[in-house]
Amino acid sequence: MLDDYIVIAKSKPVLDTAIQNLYEKDGVLLTREEASMAISITEVENTHILRFSAIHHDPKIACDLCNAITDAMADQIAYIMNTDRPSIVERAEENPYPINISNNSRSVYIGAVGGFALCAVILCVMFLMDDKIKTAEDIE
Repeated sequence: MLDDYIVIAKSKPVLDTAIQNLYEKDGVLLTREEASMAISITEVENTHILRFSAIHHDPKIACDLCNAITDAMADQIAYIMNTDRPSIVERAEENPYPINISNNSRSVYIGAVGGFALCAVILCVMFLMDDKIKTAEDIE
């Protein structure tokens, strides 16, 4: 049943409503793709609860997007399933410690340089530790 809710939360009507509400509240206009990529929905283990989170360079927009999607999703579920509106356990809050998502290329570069350096060290150690006889000069 929670899988149904996740599909509804990522549906076009929910995203469009959330985007419109976000635009009216903050003046920020996102595309469906941006909103869909920014939002993450996971099931809380051994419960019937979904956890929503959003990543955006502005923590206020991430918070407002998350709240807008949960509101739009609850309304859409009530409409589609002809039932009561699901309850929202708690509202999203701004993260006081924003996640740095802008340095992905720098992290990849540092990881690649570190990987090459580690490989060079391993190859040097393997070469120095190799005591096998390979040529006639080694026998002499």
